[in-house]
Amino acid sequence: MFGCLQGVRLAWLPVSYVAVAVAILATGAQPAAATPLSSYIYGIADNNDIYQIDPEPGQQSAVNVFNTGLTGLSNAVAFDRSRDQLFFLSSTNDLYLWNKPLGSTPSQVQKIATAAQLGINASSVYDAAYYNDGFWFVEDLTNNLVKANLSYGGSAAGTVPTFNSTSVYTTNGPTAVNNQFGDIAINTQTGLLYAATATGLLYTIDLNNPTSSYTLLGSGNPSLQLSFNQDYTVLYGQAYSTGQWYEVNTTTGSAVATSFVFDVPGTSAGFRDLGGSSINPVPEPSTLVLAGMGAAGLVWRLARRRSRRGAAVRHG
Repeated sequence: MFGCLQGVRLAWLPVSYVAVAVAILATGAQPAAATPLSSYIYGIADNNDIYQIDPEPGQQSAVNVFNTGLTGLSNAVAFDRSRDQLFFLSSTNDLYLWNKPLGSTPSQVQKIATAAQLGINASSVYDAAYYNDGFWFVEDLTNNLVKANLSYGGSAAGTVPTFNSTSVYTTNGPTAVNNQFGDIAINTQTGLLYAATATGLLYTIDLNNPTSSYTLLGSGNPSLQLSFNQDYTVLYGQAYSTGQWYEVNTTTGSAVATSFVFDVPGTSAGFRDLGGSSINPVPEPSTLVLAGMGAAGLVWRLARRRSRRGAAVRHG
């Protein structure tokens, strides 16, 4: 960013002038007033556009941030908030990664595993969540909870994982015919998986004991896509068919409609699936560039003003 200031001689400027410009660059020219922490939930639409969504009251918005370039109906979205990476299944159930830290590079979308590697053969998958270095999903109309185990060669931002194996857990409920999805979300602080079925059930599975910890919380809900907010204090649900957003009670399982309704432009529906919440929004390069240009302009104006004053003294 400081390269844009190379044409200005900073050495003979007062230190305070340079400090002002550096401060502007360092802060990104953000307003002084604090803004509430947003959820930045990520979801995918029928046209394979990835949206950054803020369902918080008073901040409700949905912004198109990326198109995967794939065809067909992608689904089963899961967000790894520690690495800012979004996993999802293509229309052929291959596992892909949207590598948010890489910006707009060609390698931003990469295939991680095939459907055959994941063991997705006859049944389809419409739900997913990320937890403990794994992509979790329930095979539709079964009680099979699957973890695709991933490994990482480093901790640098943008590190792409490799697929290792799958771990399959047969849970103790509900009956398979009622286990049609829907979506799942995992509270990474408690290890509890929340599942919302297309048949209106809301239940939990404790991932410390996934085979015998099924607990039904409630029934009668619409078919929901699920995501926690940034600090796991709110479990949001969204109805794909209507775009209506809900707050889901994690004790009773009931879903209460909020004032947020969003139909994805060009699709006449909401989001096909929600993946989870990020602490950081997608960077806005144009904002950073404008901030840098503003700082450079300030230094140039200060330098020009000082030069004029010096000239007046020399010629006076």
